[in-house]
Amino acid sequence: MQHRDFWRVPIIALGCIALSVRAMAQSLPPDVRAGHWAAAPVQIALRNQILSVEADKNFHGDVKVTHQQAVIALARLGKALETGAWQKSASVPVSFAKTGVAPQAGAWEKQGVSRYVFATVLTRMGDYANNGLLRAKPGEKDTGKSTVVPPAVTVTLSRSSPAYASITYLADHRMVGPGSPLLSADDKTLTAAEMTRAMKDLIIGLTDRVTDMGHDADGNTRDEAFHPKNPVKKN
Repeated sequence: MQHRDFWRVPIIALGCIALSVRAMAQSLPPDVRAGHWAAAPVQIALRNQILSVEADKNFHGDVKVTHQQAVIALARLGKALETGAWQKSASVPVSFAKTGVAPQAGAWEKQGVSRYVFATVLTRMGDYANNGLLRAKPGEKDTGKSTVVPPAVTVTLSRSSPAYASITYLADHRMVGPGSPLLSADDKTLTAAEMTRAMKDLIIGLTDRVTDMGHDADGNTRDEAFHPKNPVKKN
């Protein structure tokens, strides 16, 4: 490249950045600006159909999430990760210092979770699980058998509830634990502590669903509960 062409490099770079920002802006709801701290998570959550815009086409990111809404979103995330439909991105740490919504000392557990924060946690967890869980090989028979996973819960939610199918999926796949406040799938605000537990339950169930136990030299799994009673001895 000749010296007189050097000026083109920064111009081209700026042009690419401008096109990238414009593309993001076009794929975001009208009330989420491209430079917002949660713009990327919102975009990813909408692209993966984990969350959706409201009737007015806006995202309303500062609105608090309810138990019912959380159940529906978590079931969507679980299904996307279990089936491999999640559109992965690189795993990156969450910096609440940049969001301006850092939890207050000693009070974070009771804070309501906004849609912006929920989108951030859901998408980061989606990437972590997608990039970190080693999936079982096709035909693997030892998935879904871990005795460490909490026992299955009984769904008592009315079938007429918008969250019935979602909570049933989570319960059947052991992605929600006994005593979880999400079992009610009501209109109460989701707190940070409840969100933390919900993500833990989801990952435990997902790990049980998609990973295998591994086998030793004799073909046994690491869990002795599933070893054959009369193993065939090798010569």
